[in-house]
Formats: sequence, C-alpha cells, structure tokens
Amino acid sequence: MTQLPMQTSDADFAQFHEISVAIKDSMPPMLEVLRKVDPTFREVPSQVDGRVSTQFVSRDKFKVEFLTPNQWSNDQEGKPVPMPALGGAAAFPLRFLDYLIYQPIRAVLLQRCRRAVLIPSPERYAIHKLIVGSRRNEGTAKSFKDRLQANRSAKR
Repeated sequence: MTQLPMQTSDADFAQFHEISVAIKDSMPPMLEVLRKVDPTFREVPSQVDGRVSTQFVSRDKFKVEFLTPNQWSNDQEGKPVPMPALGGAAAFPLRFLDYLIYQPIRAVLLQRCRRAVLIPSPERYAIHKLIVGSRRNEGTAKSFKDRLQANRSAKR
C-alpha cells in the first residue's frame, strides 16, 4: 500500500465505556468480524494485559484500534478497558478523547468503499493533536507527527 504523507494506514474507533455497558449490545468476536473484511487480520495482544486486544492488524499492516476516553485516574493510563459491545475487544483509554469525539461531523470515505462516516471536526482534531503532542516526550516521532497533523488540520 503506497502511503501519501498524510494518509493513514489505520482506523480508530471510539466509544464511551459507560455507553458500551449501558446499551448491553453484543456482537460476534471482533476478530471474526474483521476477518470477513480481510481474512489476514490478527489480534495484537495488549502489552499491559496479553489476555485482551485493543488492536487488530492485517498482513498489509492496516491497523484497527479501539479507543475510549480515559475518565479514570492516572492509574488506568494505558490499561485496556473491557468493552462489552465490541465483541470481546477492549479499548485503549486515551486522555482528552472525549473532547475529540464530541460533536462529530459527517464525511464520506472516497477510497474504495465510499461510505458515510462520522469524524472529529477539524478544529477539535487540531487541538487534540496539539494537546496529545505536547504531552509526549519532545522529539519523538509520535510527538512530531501529532504536531504536523495539527498544523495541517488547522490550515484546512
């Protein structure tokens, strides 16, 4: 897969833990669902708790990750959170994600499937990237990427 400078090779899905619990929704195992799209998907065990996965990756290195706002203490930072409505998958708790996913906008994926999706507003995306990038260790590749994405998003 040829990647453009700002093209991503992953898909992040966010859900509030409380909603996942409250709706009592269920679905088949996440790996089963993803393998219907691409049979090469595999689970990526959490580094903190190898019994659960918040990420799945295909042979082509396309990654699907599940996130949830970290509204708990700092002790929960980086620990996967079980998500009942995600077919056994867990979600990675991320600070300020609640800000990012508030008031999403409708967009259309133009590549391959042409589907309507909800995405963060560009303004919230840029601010979120600045916050997250400033909290990472200065000079790391992730910090640089966050700031670059914030800058490009703000210009749109």
